[in-house]
Amino acid sequence: MSLTTKSETGAIGLRALQCLSARDMAGLRALLADDTVVEWPFAGRKIATFHGGDTAIKMFSPIQVFASFELNITDIHELPEAGTVVLEGHSHGSFGDGRPDYVNRYVFILRIAGGKVTRWREYFNPIEGGKAFGRPDERGVTPVAVLPA
Repeated sequence: MSLTTKSETGAIGLRALQCLSARDMAGLRALLADDTVVEWPFAGRKIATFHGGDTAIKMFSPIQVFASFELNITDIHELPEAGTVVLEGHSHGSFGDGRPDYVNRYVFILRIAGGKVTRWREYFNPIEGGKAFGRPDERGVTPVAVLPA
């Protein structure tokens, strides 16, 4: 990720995604407010919403199953007066055991206040996510990995 930012809001949002890409859960947790709200609008039949920084880390932890993982941010839209940053990107994860690689595209809308991420809304292709993380897709195909309970 070689993007530059113009504001603290953008820098914090970009740093959070750099931590996620590096699978640095401690670094990511340090950037999340204790009362962070994470939303995955396309996670299933209803919006998946998680409350609290520790819960957010638990929900991001399945990326640890990859032998390698990279999240590339391709565009950043900063709205510092609104405390918001919108980041666009794509990921590539390899399991390392012969399973097909995981690829997905994302739009992240992060709200920043007091130097912390207070709201994380993440749009992604749920079919690709389901293939990697154990949720059946519309064809009924269930992949091997499973999200934490």
